[in-house]
Amino acid sequence: MHADEHMPQKSLYNYQGERDAPKRITASLPQEDYSKLEEIAYKKRVSVAWVIREAVTEYIQGAKDEFE
Repeated sequence: MHADEHMPQKSLYNYQGERDAPKRITASLPQEDYSKLEEIAYKKRVSVAWVIREAVTEYIQGAKDEFE
């Protein structure tokens, strides 16, 4: 089973039915944090980008609970 099967699928369409392009961001991390991300990615057999997307999705879900 690939790790992508565990990620919730997000719609690529906005509320008007138009296709939304994924947004690219740049972030700087301390070397220690990036090394930990690489280790997690290696163990899950996914990319570092996938791990970051998963973490952002989980963070947003937690923030929704906090602010709603």
